[in-house]
Amino acid sequence: MDSDGTNREAIGNAYCEDTCLYPAISPDGTKIAYSSNFQVNETLGNHEIYVTTIGGDCCPIRLTNNASVD
Repeated sequence: MDSDGTNREAIGNAYCEDTCLYPAISPDGTKIAYSSNFQVNETLGNHEIYVTTIGGDCCPIRLTNNASVD
């Protein structure tokens, strides 16, 4: 996204628009971390923390995996 809010790009997966919370951009501006309740098997579970590259060049990587909300 440009500094004026134009040219927005989706992050994560197709469900991210509704399920991704608390995005944070890495200090070098290449990655974004967020909390999401989307699971790889396309079911909704509890929130976990994911990281992906800006621009979606890579699949999101889940950083947490536990029964409580992250």
